[in-house]
Amino acid sequence: MDVNSIRFPAAPLAPLLLTLLIVGCSKGDAPANGASAEEAAAVAGIGSKLEPGLYEIVQTGDVDITIKQCLSAEQLAKSRLVGEDDLQKGWHFVRNSMSGGRFEVEAVGPSDARMVETGTYGQTAYQGESSMTYDNGGEKQAINIRYKARRIAAGCTEADEKDES
Repeated sequence: MDVNSIRFPAAPLAPLLLTLLIVGCSKGDAPANGASAEEAAAVAGIGSKLEPGLYEIVQTGDVDITIKQCLSAEQLAKSRLVGEDDLQKGWHFVRNSMSGGRFEVEAVGPSDARMVETGTYGQTAYQGESSMTYDNGGEKQAINIRYKARRIAAGCTEADEKDES
């Protein structure tokens, strides 16, 4: 099985395999994406609640892409950046939470796959790092990305997400 045959959901789980994410801020006090603590706090608005709407996500690293994600008020009310519907068949969450300006997502799936995503958020932006490992014919593979997302509209529909750059 090659990486092109593995399907992953749209943003952050688009930033889930292509956006399956791991840690910057959870390792000590170092902010995600190499920003200074002051810059990360200013951009993320640490401690604020993330507002629903349409977000543009710029992803860099092993996979460079810009995508859009619709975050609903219902999903954010559950304190989850990634919804259950965002996971592909065969995947399940180990943890999925957001609180106090930080989020953590971990999911496992087929081919001994594991995705970990952590980062920070404010009212209208979030940023993080993601790591995914999986077995490819007996050989461990890894994909690492960083991303920054910003709110570009208060409302959104599924059609808005499909308009990828």
